[in-house]
Amino acid sequence: MNFLDGSKVAASLLTHHDLWLAAYLDRFGHDAMIKLRDLPGGEWNVDTLFVLTRTLHQAKQLAEIAEEEEWQADDVVVYENQRELAEMLGSSRPDCYVVTFWWD
Repeated sequence: MNFLDGSKVAASLLTHHDLWLAAYLDRFGHDAMIKLRDLPGGEWNVDTLFVLTRTLHQAKQLAEIAEEEEWQADDVVVYENQRELAEMLGSSRPDCYVVTFWWD
């Protein structure tokens, strides 16, 4: 069961906007067709919140806030490895960090 409370998470992100640069909801991997399949019914079938931060400390702070405010994400990952981030972001030198929140 999906426990994402979108209004709660959005309000928290707005309260802590100084900690992040960008955020969006999507799916990890090759599930784009699932979203396409569900659009005619007015559904945006996603399960992961991706948040871009300036610093590693900010990414970790957001993860802590999610825990404290009980966002109820099933999995939270702070991406620290700059080589991995470079590959994910398509940049040779990412000067940012990413934290993801996944709901089943």
